[in-house]
Amino acid sequence: MGHLEKFLFETSFDAENAAKAKARAAAAVQTAVEEPPAPTFSEKDLEAARQTAFAAGKAAGIAEAEGSHGQRLAQAAETLPSLLAQLARDIAEEADERRRETLEAALTVVRKLFPQLARSAGLTEVHAVIEQCLERLRDEPRVVIRCPDADLDALRAHVEQSAAKSGFEGKLVFLADERLAAGDVRVEWADGGAERDQASLWKQIDAVIARALTPAAADESAAGKAGASRKPTQEQAVPQRAASPSPQPEEPAAVQPLRRAKIA
Repeated sequence: MGHLEKFLFETSFDAENAAKAKARAAAAVQTAVEEPPAPTFSEKDLEAARQTAFAAGKAAGIAEAEGSHGQRLAQAAETLPSLLAQLARDIAEEADERRRETLEAALTVVRKLFPQLARSAGLTEVHAVIEQCLERLRDEPRVVIRCPDADLDALRAHVEQSAAKSGFEGKLVFLADERLAAGDVRVEWADGGAERDQASLWKQIDAVIARALTPAAADESAAGKAGASRKPTQEQAVPQRAASPSPQPEEPAAVQPLRRAKIA
């Protein structure tokens, strides 16, 4: 059995602890030396920093606003041509509609006034047609004048007086024609004729209105119908003689001009 010795607590640890404490103190001193002191700023530095930050933020905001404004301008520039084209179409349609309404209103007024004007002033225009014919037919041996029976006597007296003044020496033949309306007249001579026909005048007025309302389409339609419906003047004035068609004026007139047809 071994020999047991009593532990006397005679070992000292102070030196080891002191060494560790000394090492820790040295490390703390070294760390304190290595770390720089915290920076300090004056009020002037802080104000300058604030001004710099404000200027930078303002510049960034302006740049962003300018970019957004430029983008909106570019988008507006892209859509502007189509908007202007649509505006032009709207204005043209509005103008066409106003013109249509104006023409229709004027035509309505004329339709209401025309019968009264034909009764009150129709003979004046009939006289003008006949006088124009007699001026050009001084050497014609015979001229036939057809008119409604109600106008026959008044027309005869006026025309005979006008013929004497114009130097017409041919024979005047007056015939009542119930196919003619008040204010209408038909003048016939050997190789031609002229007439004032209110029904024809109304057709010409309607054609003018139609062309004004729809210029392109109405122009083609009116030209086609006019070419199909027109007959030689010789056939209208002197049916018993065959005649070749004479060219007709395209534009309507208030009174049909004096026309001649060549004998075939």
